[in-house]
Amino acid sequence: MKYPAVLRKFNKALGAISGVLLLAIAVMSVVESLMRTVFINPTKWTLDISAYFLLIAIFIGSGYAYQEKGHVGVELFKDMIEKRFGDAPRRVMSIGGYVLSMIVIFATMLAVYRLLIPALEINQTTFANITIPISLLYIVMIVGSVIMAVTVFFIILDLCKKGNEWN
Repeated sequence: MKYPAVLRKFNKALGAISGVLLLAIAVMSVVESLMRTVFINPTKWTLDISAYFLLIAIFIGSGYAYQEKGHVGVELFKDMIEKRFGDAPRRVMSIGGYVLSMIVIFATMLAVYRLLIPALEINQTTFANITIPISLLYIVMIVGSVIMAVTVFFIILDLCKKGNEWN
């Protein structure tokens, strides 16, 4: 099965949203610096909002990072193996790396789910100046992990079908 075009577009849109959130963090950092140094009146909200935005940006943008090969890889080692033994060992190494990624993604989802349930039961909020229900952040983490898992699943399928985009 070829990597779905709709997933490619969806991840690209989420990547753009992630980029906007990172830009907002940069603007808030400048605002905080100016307020702190020029006006001697630091804000109480920029650090909290920046932390929330960063968590959201990481989790919703990670599927796009996988899709665009923006994650860390050991290309030098895989290139050496390919030169010596051909394409098959490189493909196996790529699939193995993505399977390991999938294991970490599912472990993250499980760990966050275990945090989410009690947070919902007691209506837990963040420990910050700007408090929000912490369950919102956990839900973003789970949704982002699902998007990553779906993306990695289709990458693995493509590699198994001899696709070369992620090899």
